[in-house]
Amino acid sequence: MTPSGLAGPAGYTSISYPGALGVPPVGLTFDVPAGWTTRPMPGALAVSQEPVIGPNGFWANIVTTIDRVSTDTTLDQVSEALLDSTREGAESLIVTAEHVVDLAGVAAILREQAVEIAETDLTLVQFALVLVVDVGGGQARDCVQLIGTVEGARRDAFAADFEHLVDSVVLNA
Repeated sequence: MTPSGLAGPAGYTSISYPGALGVPPVGLTFDVPAGWTTRPMPGALAVSQEPVIGPNGFWANIVTTIDRVSTDTTLDQVSEALLDSTREGAESLIVTAEHVVDLAGVAAILREQAVEIAETDLTLVQFALVLVVDVGGGQARDCVQLIGTVEGARRDAFAADFEHLVDSVVLNA
């Protein structure tokens, strides 16, 4: 018998996930506006999207990712990596606000940034909530990112929705 409870052929160990050798990812619950749809998204856990396209042809959305990171990865490292990857695809990126918030005892970075994308003439506003959570009693660490994006003209209404989202986050580590 192997630690995961499955017998493997001679010379091999069978591993099941989740199991004794695999720590499941952090659980996460949060609110999005009524009427929004949420579906799986390639390269992310999910995207939540408003029901009707905005007046400038952009769908306000919130992309959720949960990635396993090294147990020595810090929140500052993850935050800087997110800024770097956003800069790569942007004509310009200006951080307009950033501070640390507490989510049930877990430090998180809450950031607002204005992003101009070369292919469009729209200025987009992004709200990012980024946190690093120990899971499995410290056996693993997950990076959680909730990135909300809206066209700049609709920033204020979306900011209120994103603030509600942040206040509604529940972690199940």
